[in-house]
Amino acid sequence: MAKKLVAVFALAAMLFSLAALGFAQESTVKGNLAVTVSDPSGAVVSGATVTANGPTGERSLQTDAEGRALFQVLIPGYYSVRVGKEGFKTAEVRSAEVVTGRTSSVALKLELGTSATTIEVSASSVQVDTTSTAAGSNLTDTFYQSIPVGRGVTGLFYAAPGVASGGGTGTANPSIAGGTGLENNYVA
Repeated sequence: MAKKLVAVFALAAMLFSLAALGFAQESTVKGNLAVTVSDPSGAVVSGATVTANGPTGERSLQTDAEGRALFQVLIPGYYSVRVGKEGFKTAEVRSAEVVTGRTSSVALKLELGTSATTIEVSASSVQVDTTSTAAGSNLTDTFYQSIPVGRGVTGLFYAAPGVASGGGTGTANPSIAGGTGLENNYVA
C-alpha cells in the first residue's frame, strides 16, 4: 500500500515537472507587452481598459493602481494597443512591436473628453527593456533578403550584436555573448 502511494506521488511530481518545463520553453520564444497609462497631468490612470490586438487575436486587461497592464507570453509581432476609460478620449498605438524574450513598453497619455473621440499615436518611441540584461535581436526575412550574406543562415548570425567567430568550433557555430559555439540555442 505504501509503495503504491509513493509511486503515485512520484508520478504526479514528474507530470508537474514536465508541465513546468513546457511553460518555461514557451515563455522563452514569446514576448511581453507592458502598457503604462497616464492622464494629461502625468498622473497614472487605474481601471482603464487596455486591449491588445495582434497575430493571435485580441486580449484585454485593466490597468492596476499604478496605471500599468502587462500582457504576457505573446507571439512576436506587431500589436495594436487601445486604451479607454470613462471621461477620457480613447488612445491607440497601431504598431507596438513584441519581440522574443523581451518586455516591450508602450506609454499612453489619455486626454480628457468623451470616449467617442479616438486619439491615434502614429509612432511610438523606441523603448529600452530595463528588466533584462540579455542581448539579442530579431532578424526578419526582409533584413535577411536585403543584406549580402551567403546562402546559409549562419551568415546572418554575424549581423546580431555580441556575435563573433566561433574560434575552435568554426564559422558554422559562432560565439554569442562570449559563450562557446557549442552553447548556442537557435529558435526558428
